[in-house]
Amino acid sequence: MIPLATGAGAGWLPPFALAAADAAFRKAKELQKDNPGASFWLAVRAEEKGDYGAAAEVLRDSAQLASDPKLSLRLGYYLTQAGRLPDAVAVLEDAFRKWPKNPEVGYFLGLGYDDLGQPAKAAPVLESVVRLEPASRDARFQLAAFYEKLNRIEESILEFRRLLSSHPDDAQALN
Repeated sequence: MIPLATGAGAGWLPPFALAAADAAFRKAKELQKDNPGASFWLAVRAEEKGDYGAAAEVLRDSAQLASDPKLSLRLGYYLTQAGRLPDAVAVLEDAFRKWPKNPEVGYFLGLGYDDLGQPAKAAPVLESVVRLEPASRDARFQLAAFYEKLNRIEESILEFRRLLSSHPDDAQALN
């Protein structure tokens, strides 16, 4: 059985029915280009085939994209996997403007900025994530690393100390 998840719910689909399901979702998308269920299904199917560019383009059409930060994260992932990092960061920037209190969006935007070689943009985003989730080991670690890249050594040391106070056996932070 293959898991099936759409805006209407979740269920299971036998493998022999995939072609019929694909055809039905393509038809639904033809009838309503921004159909959230069809957009998500077809994006996941493209992802399963390793075609992240197609997955991104299909998901970009979803009416639900404007109201669901998780879809923005997924779209950013698809664009990154398709080698379109600047586009992924642009999607995450839009999402962060809409949902500034979503720590997951902020975290991945910060990482995207870093991947683009922009730690000065990454640091304030990760600062907001750490304010929202002070116990986030990953956000605090990345913030400390960004401070180090920016030659803000005292702040970096402080963040690593905070990290070690809550995670004393963190081998990565100890290095």
